[in-house]
Amino acid sequence: MRARRDGFTLIEILVVVAIIAILIAILLPALSMARARARASVCMSNLRQIGLALRNYADDQGGCVPAGAAKPSPYVPADSATNQIYSKDAQSCCGLGILLGRYARNARILFCPSDGNSNEQNEIPKIGTDNSAFGSYLYRNKDDVERPLLDDPGENGEGIRARAWAMDVNSLGQGSARHINHNGERVHVLYGDGSVLGFDNREDRFSIRGEDFIDYPTRLSGRLDVILRTADRGYTGQPTSPNEPNDPN
Repeated sequence: MRARRDGFTLIEILVVVAIIAILIAILLPALSMARARARASVCMSNLRQIGLALRNYADDQGGCVPAGAAKPSPYVPADSATNQIYSKDAQSCCGLGILLGRYARNARILFCPSDGNSNEQNEIPKIGTDNSAFGSYLYRNKDDVERPLLDDPGENGEGIRARAWAMDVNSLGQGSARHINHNGERVHVLYGDGSVLGFDNREDRFSIRGEDFIDYPTRLSGRLDVILRTADRGYTGQPTSPNEPNDPN
């Protein structure tokens, strides 16, 4: 008679380990994709809530949208778009930060869950101090459009109706000027009618590039204008390209 064997042989253990490793290799990318989709859903929900807050603000302000930064910060020209929510120079909230409190009770909506730089725990406490605070979304300053009206902002520099009001930040600068959402691969845009659309950004159509910080603020302002116009065209499904005709570079 053969003796009864207790436990597993080394070969059997190695086979089991190999099977587990294969399953992990299969499941991890799927789990990563699921997490990315979940973060994207939260980001789009944030922008929709920002859209509602802008609507309520405009209803109370004769249709007008909040003002942007009173003074430009190192990478936020005051006359184009900004993710600044509090200005240390003006000692007041600006841009989307003006919505905090009465119109946006939860500050979390100003921060994308895929933001690799800013979050409400770090930025919100800066409000009221000598430090400027920044959110995850570029906000189109009212000075960038013909009229500071949510429903009737007029046309952009290309003669196309300005529609985009906020979008994910993707800045490829160095140090504090580097700010990336969704690994730079995707951008969500909020439009004046409250809709939110997603766009592929793997070719940096909506990115502020490193060279855009040369000759500040001229080139940066020009690039932000290109990004905003690209977002405006995206609303109607018009084609976009990495290098627009009016791109100063």
